[in-house]
Amino acid sequence: VVFLWTLAFPVLNIFSALSWRASAFVQNYLNTYTRIFGSRSLFDYLSRHSMAYFNDRFSGALSEKVNIVSQNVPRLINQFLYSILNLFISFVVTGVILFYSNQNLAITFVIGIIILIPINVRLARYQSILSAKISESVTRLRGRVIDTVTNITAVQQFSRRPFEIEELDKFFADYRKTSLEGGCYRE
Repeated sequence: VVFLWTLAFPVLNIFSALSWRASAFVQNYLNTYTRIFGSRSLFDYLSRHSMAYFNDRFSGALSEKVNIVSQNVPRLINQFLYSILNLFISFVVTGVILFYSNQNLAITFVIGIIILIPINVRLARYQSILSAKISESVTRLRGRVIDTVTNITAVQQFSRRPFEIEELDKFFADYRKTSLEGGCYRE
């Protein structure tokens, strides 16, 4: 039995590596379609809103959100293909090998995974909350910088430069505070 697994393990690793390469080709092929679909869907969603919706929101921030979503969907697919799928396959293969070689070790392995999954889910939820706060702060900061640059003629004509710098410093401080609260949870 040990001899069988000594042969099976390299074969499974080769299969995993080939699957990983095949997923890269599939991902590259579908990446453009995913971005186009995401951008188009978000544009359709935004175009259904009334003018009041756009009066209350900075258009640069809305376009930034469309851009972020259209970039992050392929990134999530990429993460699934290269990380989560490989991790799942590794867990299954390790569990099977452990089950056939040492059942007690296999049970310990499965219990460890069962304990770690809820912990990771809680951490992911916490990270999501912090990432949303940081994203809001970045959006406010970018909106203010773009507003200032767009109105630079008015700022210079009316000698409002010190006021604008003071206002920007408030946005920078908010961004820094929010980012530091998020710590290492932001990607």
